Amino acid sequence: MKAFLRLVLLFTLLPMMSFSFAADELYKAGVNYEVLANPSPTENSDKVQVDEFFWYGCPHCYVLEPHLVAWLSKKPANVEFKRIPAALNPSWAIHAKFYYAMESMGIVDQHHEAVFDVIQKEHTPLMSEPEILDFMQKRGVDRAKFQEAMNSFEVDGLIRRSNQLAGQYRLNGVPNVIVANKYRVDAAMAGGAENLFKVVDFLIAKESKKN
Repeated sequence: MKAFLRLVLLFTLLPMMSFSFAADELYKAGVNYEVLANPSPTENSDKVQVDEFFWYGCPHCYVLEPHLVAWLSKKPANVEFKRIPAALNPSWAIHAKFYYAMESMGIVDQHHEAVFDVIQKEHTPLMSEPEILDFMQKRGVDRAKFQEAMNSFEVDGLIRRSNQLAGQYRLNGVPNVIVANKYRVDAAMAGGAENLFKVVDFLIAKESKKN
């Protein structure tokens, strides 16, 4: 009788054990995400930091954007998200200045999608300061103030910080998502843009257990 009860208990627990194992192995380091060789402490230990490195001229970043926007609408409450415009080569720097100027003026939400659309959908690269200033002026932004923001010490410092982080994380392309300053995820590792934020959520849960 005892042997029978042990068998019943084993078969009752087996599905639960299998599920737990499957959950732990759902995404694997070195396959679905990379553990960074040079992690760094996050600014807020109560939050899980998630950063997206992107470039307005990158079609893959444009494909990822709607998935990112959908994820942001339901991201966990303990997540702190930041976009970081990458300047991995000198030609990208103008778009990093573009983004950080908008950020410094508090107008990213009003113009970020439109910038992506005009560059990627309308094939207008906006690769010079006059083109960017013309574009923003047409959207009702004060030209002189935006030019001042683009060329400010604040924006210059933010671009240097972006380059420093990209070097630390050994990034050689975009888009890349960094979780808790210790994990890197891209669409290729995740199995497509639609799956990338599933891996991100997995890593957030992994980090949240430690806090």
